[in-house]
Amino acid sequence: MRRARLGGSRSTRLVALGLALFAWLPMGCAPRAAKAPRTVTFWVTEPLDGVSPSVRRFEAGTPGVVVELIRMPAASMADSLAVALASNHPPDLCQLHDGQVGPLMAAGVLSDWSAGVADRRADLRGWELCMQGDAILGLPWLVRTRLLFMDPALAARARVEATRTPTSLAALRTAALAMARHGHGAKGLGIALDDSGASVASVLPFLWSEGGQLANATRDTSWLASANNRAALEGLQSMRPALALAPQAELERAFGEGRLGMVIAAPGFASRLAAQAPTRRVVFGGMPMGAPGTGRSAGWLGGEVLASFTGSRHKEDALKLARFLASPAEAEAVARAGDDVLPATIASDTSAWVRASPLRSAVVAQLANARALPVHGQWPAMERVLARAFADVLEGRRSPTDALASADTLFAARLRQR
Repeated sequence: MRRARLGGSRSTRLVALGLALFAWLPMGCAPRAAKAPRTVTFWVTEPLDGVSPSVRRFEAGTPGVVVELIRMPAASMADSLAVALASNHPPDLCQLHDGQVGPLMAAGVLSDWSAGVADRRADLRGWELCMQGDAILGLPWLVRTRLLFMDPALAARARVEATRTPTSLAALRTAALAMARHGHGAKGLGIALDDSGASVASVLPFLWSEGGQLANATRDTSWLASANNRAALEGLQSMRPALALAPQAELERAFGEGRLGMVIAAPGFASRLAAQAPTRRVVFGGMPMGAPGTGRSAGWLGGEVLASFTGSRHKEDALKLARFLASPAEAEAVARAGDDVLPATIASDTSAWVRASPLRSAVVAQLANARALPVHGQWPAMERVLARAFADVLEGRRSPTDALASADTLFAARLRQR
């Protein structure tokens, strides 16, 4: 059998082969175009100088991901987020204040992170801020509570314990009334109240400390008009001669000027007070306990949650970033930049930074017994009902029994609306 031969001379064939190889080499050996990095958008309300270093560390350890960090004013975050969701362009990761989570859960726009964060359940506090039943729709990042601040000079003048805050509601009532009697015009206890009503986060701890609750465990039945809640409000109403009811900023100013013996405030009040009245001494502690048997020191728990959305483009990268930011070292780095928050990581409770500050140690002690407000789609409306009822009691317009009975009907109706 004769084999077919290539046409042309041997030298011609070699030249042709060389040209073919030369043409192939640039194509086969040229470097591939670099793959474009994935850009993860992250909206925050925390100061950028506190968050940015953590984000840069995440980028350094996560090749192929770039984070676009955008600071949103807290007052306009909800509106900006509503526009982004309506246009189907939400951020990949977002910092949500506890009061924002419920309506977003009800709208069904939050990503379900149950499988992705279940291993962190024992490491973090504040899960009640971002859970709906067994579904986990976010990751606790930073937590906050409030403390009871007391002016020891006014306490000493009123001849009540001046080295620590009252540890029971009975002692609180005694101290507040004594300060009002002997304070030369000062009031004994300040509770925040403005045109919308009383501060629910300031009043609810009194109800919780007496063993009261707003609803049953499944949050389908109102317990607002319970005997425990009524007893707590009766105790507050009995202190009316000693109460100062005003917006929080006015209460803090009155305390700094020596016109108020005790006030419930965020931890950052201590630094604001130091700037306002550098020589003013102050003692602080957790919420007083209620009646023996049912009583406890139950403070308010709030905080910041990291969440993604069903319409986000880079959900997996957002979850990785959230887990990184919620690690003890990174959460503490962000918390250091503020006055009012601590890391949600329980391991941070014993960190050198926390232990170095009596104030932060007091916050940790209160967080151990703190409760979150209900995460419910109708919570903003429910809160308005409570705020008005509490204001009616504190200002003496209605008895606790009447105020709670009237509010219970409205509260129960909202509770049933998911």
